[in-house]
Amino acid sequence: MRSCREKEIKFLVRTLARNLRIGAMLRTVLPALGRAIVMNSFWNDHNKELSESCFREKLEGVSAAVVEAYNILPSLDVVVPSLMDKDIEFSTSTLSMVPGIPIKPMLAKIAKGVQEFFNLSQEKAFTCEYKYDGQRAQIHKLLDGTVCIFSRNGDETTSRFPDLVDVIKQFSCPAAETFMLDAEVVATDRINGNKLMSFQELSTRERGSKDALITTESIKVLNTISIQPN
Repeated sequence: MRSCREKEIKFLVRTLARNLRIGAMLRTVLPALGRAIVMNSFWNDHNKELSESCFREKLEGVSAAVVEAYNILPSLDVVVPSLMDKDIEFSTSTLSMVPGIPIKPMLAKIAKGVQEFFNLSQEKAFTCEYKYDGQRAQIHKLLDGTVCIFSRNGDETTSRFPDLVDVIKQFSCPAAETFMLDAEVVATDRINGNKLMSFQELSTRERGSKDALITTESIKVLNTISIQPN
């Protein structure tokens, strides 16, 4: 901060406070981290012999790798130390998914019609599935047997679904020490033939918290899950 000039300190503080007001979010910061590493390495003595084309290739390559790595493992506490350690050799293969840290989910995009979808698929093989009216969830089983449930935004919602945790523990294969399931939690009416219920009805369930867990006995709206084939 002491080295800042003119308005630099203003934007430095706003960046740290996540209040830059110019639309700069993580998608702006992540490539910048990669570029900073490459530029710092380039100016070190052992990298000065890099050609301009090689420099630009590294600049874009590492920046893209940081973005992709964060999608796989969205934790700056893990990504940044690994980036600094690997320097310009950082790549997406440096890190892998870790149960307990939710990854960025693949989200659907609205199309104007079936033909637009066919144009986007470019004659590639694809599968179709029903879009259930539920709540997106990532279900993680940790090494100690703990089951955690995360929302599409990465917020932990385990306390809201104790019945779902019981189902996962009951039906998961004992040989699978850890796993991550991308799923849709859907409300079902088990009194009337397991009829699927709407998202609005699922939303009537208590939200719960770490300090006030929902008990299975208090749940009026039960649920099932649909596993996403991503």
